[in-house]
Amino acid sequence: MINCGGNLFFMQRGIVWITLDSLRRDHVTLDGYDRPTTPNIEAIATQSAGEWTDTCYAQGRWSPASTASILTGTYLPTHGVGATSPDVSEVPEELATLPELLRNQEYATAGLSTNIYFGETTGLDAGFEKFVRFTKRNLHRTAGARSLLKYMLNINRYGGGFTTTGEAHNRTTFLSDVAKRWITNVTQAQDPFFMYAHINSTHYSFTPPKAFAEQFLPDDVSFSKARELSFDIFDDVHEVMAGGCDLSKREWKII
Repeated sequence: MINCGGNLFFMQRGIVWITLDSLRRDHVTLDGYDRPTTPNIEAIATQSAGEWTDTCYAQGRWSPASTASILTGTYLPTHGVGATSPDVSEVPEELATLPELLRNQEYATAGLSTNIYFGETTGLDAGFEKFVRFTKRNLHRTAGARSLLKYMLNINRYGGGFTTTGEAHNRTTFLSDVAKRWITNVTQAQDPFFMYAHINSTHYSFTPPKAFAEQFLPDDVSFSKARELSFDIFDDVHEVMAGGCDLSKREWKII
């Protein structure tokens, strides 16, 4: 089953659930969008054993509410996480999470996150045998030297380019490397497994890797100029919103 925002892929003896934070359903090719933004998801969903559904309802307008519902199978009034903002409570101890239930069935479990609300802040790291939240400060420890070297060698194409601006560098690259290594290890051990990955790179500020951004940018706009515009807008996004998002058609197109 594949749905917008939360994508659940069933594999032999294993489950990989990937959530793409703030992904708009009407910008996904499976929903009829005319640009090839999600070719890999479409390839999985349309194969003979694949399925997808467009019936998916968020539990709130921010991540904590929906993430807690995904991992507990309950509605917002039951788990209470993100019921109000900015007050973000933790999952009640008496409420079992999916990884806790699966560990009781001898599943190996891993949680990988680039979102602060999927982690210790909300108690949603409970039940994961391996849990990693990737931050700017801990990449040397969480990703490892091999992933860091790989990123540096491809920094101008698949990374943020040669810049010290932290927001330009995408932590999803490191999450993907760790995810692949973990899945390889558990499949070699022939263990049933569950991995939940919460990816924030579809959230603002919009700083996709150069190789992907250039597929959709107007021909007369360079990657560096587009990134500069994105940073300018999202450095003070609340003021932009308060002003009615009064951006030009060209600015909207670039973003």
